[in-house]
Amino acid sequence: MKLGCSTLQYENAGISLFEAIKNIGAIGYRGVELTFGFGYISEQIPEFPKIEDLREVLYESNVKVGSFSTSLFWGYGKNKVKNNKKILERMADITVELGGDHLVVVTGPWPDDIDRGTAWNNMTENLSWAARMCAERGLKLALESVVTWPVRDSKTFLEMKEKVGDNFYTNIDPSNYGISGEDPVPVVRKLKNYVGGVHLKDAKFKGVIEEEVFAWMDALVKGIEGKSQKELTFKGAKPEFTPMGEGDVDFRSLLVVLKEVDYVGWCMVEYEGIYSGYYNDPVRASQDSFQYLEPIFGDLNA
Repeated sequence: MKLGCSTLQYENAGISLFEAIKNIGAIGYRGVELTFGFGYISEQIPEFPKIEDLREVLYESNVKVGSFSTSLFWGYGKNKVKNNKKILERMADITVELGGDHLVVVTGPWPDDIDRGTAWNNMTENLSWAARMCAERGLKLALESVVTWPVRDSKTFLEMKEKVGDNFYTNIDPSNYGISGEDPVPVVRKLKNYVGGVHLKDAKFKGVIEEEVFAWMDALVKGIEGKSQKELTFKGAKPEFTPMGEGDVDFRSLLVVLKEVDYVGWCMVEYEGIYSGYYNDPVRASQDSFQYLEPIFGDLNA
């Protein structure tokens, strides 16, 4: 297994992609997951950095691209997601050109203006297309389960897997599985044949109440949009993303079981603690996470 870092926390802090890569390499990571911040349903194709410029900064930083991650939504019909498809194709081409091996996607939430049966069918159709498109380029398509969204746990992943078929994998995020009510270690064993990528992100989730998780996630999304989530109260434990090592994820056990199921790919650090009120310093988050995880990787790779 290989330890890398996502550019997501840098993007959230308004730091450029190139500066993010430089910082990630300077800390000691040898891999990076690229992210770009554009609309969930995009009306236009964003401007991507030039490949030659990316290659130069990756080489100077001694960092390899492992994956490309996006938050584009897939619950709508083909006309509304046509630009999303063009964006994903360009992301796939960039990933291939830079030597990565998988794309990470999400379903997006249930659309407000479409019934859930239709939205589910749209997702299966769009993700089936994405899986085929990635396969044509030699990439894996890895879907991340997200709290309260249509694919939120191992059960709903397998339901989607049955519909989508080949070249469709899970991107293991232990914090998301934990908040959704599943111990991520047994999840890895359950989905061992379908692990296409891994995010390493911590969270507090022991003692949460399912109904309160839905309210928390709704408030979190609204918080990202600039609204407050302080009015929430919890009878159970409050779910929240945390800095590495401050939550309930047992990372050593998680990494041990990933090794047991013969996962040898990238494990990308993510930090989303800012959404739960923790610090917004991506360099510190990346450094603290590296210092916490690097000894564990050293033991397992010895």
